[in-house]
Amino acid sequence: MERILKRFLNLLTHMIPGALDHRRSVVDSVWKRAAELYGTLGAQRGLAAGDIVEEFQIVREAVVRILFQAPPARYGTALSLSDALRLNRFLDSGVTHASIGHTDGLFFALFQGSGVSTVPTAKLVAEVEEQLELLEEEWGAET
Repeated sequence: MERILKRFLNLLTHMIPGALDHRRSVVDSVWKRAAELYGTLGAQRGLAAGDIVEEFQIVREAVVRILFQAPPARYGTALSLSDALRLNRFLDSGVTHASIGHTDGLFFALFQGSGVSTVPTAKLVAEVEEQLELLEEEWGAET
């Protein structure tokens, strides 16, 4: 499970700069699908919706702190207010879509009668890895 979570973190953090440059329109759809998949996996891990939101907030805090301590060279000494707002809106959409994925994951687990476990099955992990690989490939093609 730790390997998948690291892959998610890697993919999500690598997409963040794309929210501030010419790839904005492309990154949005991949970002939202990755966040939803992350939320779905969170539901299968037995996490509460608030836990998913909290995990995304930790990423937000780290990213914002890093960007303001050491802004990318193209931004000069500080990010503009519009870039900071755009970044926050982008991160907010990740929180929202992770929550959507979590809710969908719970709904379908209950609808299918499988219930929600605290340990994802090997089959589910394989499905998530396959979907994550497709998202990584799609994002890789854009960079």
